[in-house]
Amino acid sequence: MPISQHTNYEEVPNALLVAFDRTITPARLHPYMFAAGFKKQRAIHLYIWNTMMGQSFHFPMQAFEVAYRNSIAAVFLDKYGDKWWRESVASKFLDERSVQELSFARRRLKQRGIKPNCDEMVAGLSFGFWAAMMAPRYKPAVWSSHLIQAFPNMPANLDHKGIYDRVNRILDLRNRIFHQEPLLGYNLSGLYSELMQMMKWICPETQAWVKSTCSVPRFIRLKP
Repeated sequence: MPISQHTNYEEVPNALLVAFDRTITPARLHPYMFAAGFKKQRAIHLYIWNTMMGQSFHFPMQAFEVAYRNSIAAVFLDKYGDKWWRESVASKFLDERSVQELSFARRRLKQRGIKPNCDEMVAGLSFGFWAAMMAPRYKPAVWSSHLIQAFPNMPANLDHKGIYDRVNRILDLRNRIFHQEPLLGYNLSGLYSELMQMMKWICPETQAWVKSTCSVPRFIRLKP
């Protein structure tokens, strides 16, 4: 029963229910059992739906992460030059923890035999690093005058904090999906809308392409 075909939520055979106790474990199934009123068939359907939701979010999340980090990096490039990621430069505008993350990323590239440059460093840093770049501590030095450069289509009434809050909600969703955690109880429609909004503020054309291809709304409607 491939997950992509399991949208009608057929009854799961008893032998498979027993197998899930061994492979998925009752502890991992507990949130789904609780949400399903301890009806195991529905709990398994919720588990399958949760997996499908994660799959469907992967594409827009990936597209946003790449667009977002490139947009932030473009500001750093213009403001601090193409060596902004070197510790000697970054230490002038980033906090100690972020400078350490740059150092670790640079070291990882070298261990893989890759010569660090701006493009490789941008791709090699985590989404958590890039989300932290919108933290309030960086507003005076960077975002008081460059926010519109990173988000050229943002609404006029939106401020830096509004961007920061949205990015962190997206980061939290991304981490839950990538760690196979339950999405039950999350406002997935609202988070998807925020994801699409932020993509539009960076690039409307890319957002329209992602939205036309994305299956998130369909799987939200398929929740058992």
